[in-house]
Amino acid sequence: MELGEDVVRHVESLARLELTGDEREAMRRDLQRILDYVAELAALDLADVPPFAETRPGGGVLREDAARPSLPASAALDGAPAAAAGHFVVPPAIAAAEDGDA
Repeated sequence: MELGEDVVRHVESLARLELTGDEREAMRRDLQRILDYVAELAALDLADVPPFAETRPGGGVLREDAARPSLPASAALDGAPAAAAGHFVVPPAIAAAEDGDA
């Protein structure tokens, strides 16, 4: 599948980008390489490949899930830029309305 400029411009619009002509061409080439690779993968005969294969030697061996003591609050707050009453202090994410409207 050959990637046209209209598709690249659509992706540019969806991503809210403003690309120059050179940047748009570079994006088209990158996207084309990705699509070509996906086409190569789609052409592989995977009939004899199981749907999942463990990639780590020894299988999916994980450590035992056991409770253990956590970091003391004072140690966690030591590196905080601001703390009060045993809690992190962060700036408000949404400014409060000055006239009382929410």
